[in-house]
Amino acid sequence: MARGEQKMSQTEKQISKAKIAIIGGDARQLHLARYLAASAEVSVYGILPQESIWGLSDLSTPYSLATAIKDATAIILPIPFSRDGTTVNTPLWEEKIPLKEILSTIKNKDIKIFAGLCTPEFTKLAEESGCILFDYGLDENIAAAGALPTAEAALALAINETHGLISGSKVAILGSGRIAAKLSPLLRGVGANVTLCSRRDMGVAGGDYIPLEQISKAIDGADVIFNTIPAPTLTPEILESIKGGLIIDLASPVQGQELPIGITRQQATEAGVRVIHALGLPGKCSPKYSGEMLGEYVLEHLGIKSNSEPGWQQEPYSSLFDQLDELLKGKTSHENLLRILRVILHSR
Repeated sequence: MARGEQKMSQTEKQISKAKIAIIGGDARQLHLARYLAASAEVSVYGILPQESIWGLSDLSTPYSLATAIKDATAIILPIPFSRDGTTVNTPLWEEKIPLKEILSTIKNKDIKIFAGLCTPEFTKLAEESGCILFDYGLDENIAAAGALPTAEAALALAINETHGLISGSKVAILGSGRIAAKLSPLLRGVGANVTLCSRRDMGVAGGDYIPLEQISKAIDGADVIFNTIPAPTLTPEILESIKGGLIIDLASPVQGQELPIGITRQQATEAGVRVIHALGLPGKCSPKYSGEMLGEYVLEHLGIKSNSEPGWQQEPYSSLFDQLDELLKGKTSHENLLRILRVILHSR
């Protein structure tokens, strides 16, 4: 046997010993499972009723939590890992899966847990159980890669939730981070008049900058407001200037606030403003992209070489961004770009 073949045999032997349990989550976890199945033994529990998981023969779909995590070297929880701090986030699963039940089952077994946006309480419990916890919700690479599907989904949401055209409408983006940087040129590309409002001018392309202290000016008469700031920025008084408008809140939940943007739904309703708190957009609109992205992260931290070809490393719809560049240079039309966007929206 050749030396290369010997090495491959040893690698395959190592891979066959790795068992990964995916507990809870949404469509991202299903694509994650399929991606990881090429490189490890994968069991899935708490995502969909076991009999309805696509008929994926390459996955183990046990009917109990204990069986799912038995002999696992790693457990993957969703992002966010929990909605209430006590049970796993299972939006597609009716039963509750207590976090303490998972931790008590794997106590002192040196298992790696991957979870998104962990609370200090859960982090402490995981450490006390002897587990090694990786919070992928805080990983810079994942956050950067997740900005594009979030921006695309936010644009799709605005198109679906407004009665007029985005082209020619007045749009405000609160914040200047990764999502704002991806969303602004998309909106400008379809003909929206974009205003960027943040504490500092970060040079985000596609819109005019107004400092956050002048937020009333930035949102005055806006048809759609996208919030990316995870801190209260609006007051009931400011809402009067956007009566009939739509707020799409893309920020993470803020403790003590009903909505990250700082107003309540009742206050918005009384002011005649609709609010959509759009959480988990990558999982809803780009689950394959997001699942494979997480799969690469997990395999890297487990020291396992991937046997799958990830599609997420190449920005999806690169032709769209080529068209945006051409549009901003005045070399293509709004109609051509809208045609591409329709293809994207109908392919979701």
